[in-house]
Amino acid sequence: MNTWASRLLAIATLVAFATFVAGAAIAKPKPVPSGNGWSAATAISGINQPDPTRGSQLNDVAVNANGLTIAAWDQFTYTTGGPYTIGAAVQSGGRWGAPFTISGTTGFSLTPRVAVGADGTMAVSWTYQDPAIPNRQSVRVAVKPPSSPTWTTTTLATFTTGGVSIVRPTPVAIDAAGNVTVAWNVWDGTRNVVETASEGWVVVLFHAALRFGHRRPLPQPRRERSW
Repeated sequence: MNTWASRLLAIATLVAFATFVAGAAIAKPKPVPSGNGWSAATAISGINQPDPTRGSQLNDVAVNANGLTIAAWDQFTYTTGGPYTIGAAVQSGGRWGAPFTISGTTGFSLTPRVAVGADGTMAVSWTYQDPAIPNRQSVRVAVKPPSSPTWTTTTLATFTTGGVSIVRPTPVAIDAAGNVTVAWNVWDGTRNVVETASEGWVVVLFHAALRFGHRRPLPQPRRERSW
């Protein structure tokens, strides 16, 4: 066998071996979790009540791809007649922050739902009942954009309950751009219907102004959140 033939055979052998190794690597099954990867259970709600029939009850949790997590729960008080509030806690960087009350501290706030967007926007929604107005409920949502240190609470709807007695959760979701959508159930006087509202960015434009015969530069558009 001449030198060129020997070299070609060696190259062909190497290519075949490399192809075999690559195929074996691709075909190699992925490891299956053993089931031992869970962390230990951690209490994130406050121990607010001595009565075991009260305290933190209905709850919800959401997490985004970066690990930012929001959890919320309703907090029943030991005192008859309330208030019932919504508690919440945020996990960032693998650590849970201290729990806090995100709703008002009067009346009855119940059935929280939570969402967290890819951009870091967080939202908590719930139903609220004013004890001074029987059968009168409101849908409320608190939103915290990633650039803000504070939560902003908005009342989306107010209605009188009726018909069949049902639980009225308020599902909430956030899209990739940080726009928040909430859905809820209301009694319209005849039947129960589902309503929804969305919050997003609106662009507010400025007009150029004249001063002393000179035109001011046109400011950059600013963005505001609006329902």
